[in-house]
Amino acid sequence: MNKKGFTLTELLVVIAIISIITLIAVPSVIAINRNMNRRIYSNKVETIESAAEIYAANNPDIFNGRTEVRIYIRELISTNYVTADVEAGSTNCSAENLIGCIINPTNKQSMNDDYVLLKKKGVGIVAEYNGTVSQALQGTLVEQVCNKFQNGSFVGKWGTGANDYCGCKFNGTGAPSGIYKATITQTSNGPVLNVGNTAVSACIISGDEKNNYLKYDGVMWRVMGVYDIYNDGNKLVAKIITNDTVDVQ
Repeated sequence: MNKKGFTLTELLVVIAIISIITLIAVPSVIAINRNMNRRIYSNKVETIESAAEIYAANNPDIFNGRTEVRIYIRELISTNYVTADVEAGSTNCSAENLIGCIINPTNKQSMNDDYVLLKKKGVGIVAEYNGTVSQALQGTLVEQVCNKFQNGSFVGKWGTGANDYCGCKFNGTGAPSGIYKATITQTSNGPVLNVGNTAVSACIISGDEKNNYLKYDGVMWRVMGVYDIYNDGNKLVAKIITNDTVDVQ
């Protein structure tokens, strides 16, 4: 009985053909996967922008008289307007992100520190993912205060407890993303402020200036002074100013 098989030459030819096919196919597969991730990312951004527009329509007070405002992705997750892709502690989502994370499919990084710029237009509210902030929105009291949080010259408290501190979080570009509950840890290099992910609606802030600051209902105020105008020790009046436009009801 004759046994037929491949000769060495035939095997080498087959291996060469497989190698050529692999060299052609692998880059194509990688390109297809990259394009698919870009489409997924684009669809995800559209979903986030739509969710932000709905959020703004349901919460018109976030504008406080302004024509544009930033809403961060983590806020949309925590208010259930978008759903996190992965749970806290999962790959590319640190444990401190208790709300979980939305992941960018193109680089596998968390999108929680990105924002949507909401603008009031004649046709309604328009959302721009990581949109360019106008000069009017830059240099606000929030940014001024957050910079002083960062260099340690300001301290904030949201409650009367010994460790009821508040502090500012910054996104990947160094812009402040909001004021959140915090704790202070004593280290050999001095106290360290550890900012969490629970936003505070009110925080009284003091530091190396004669004025204090108050974050209340999304607006940062400069507290010029507190006065007992009735001289009874019970009814105190605070003089506060802000560079935000605020609707007075």
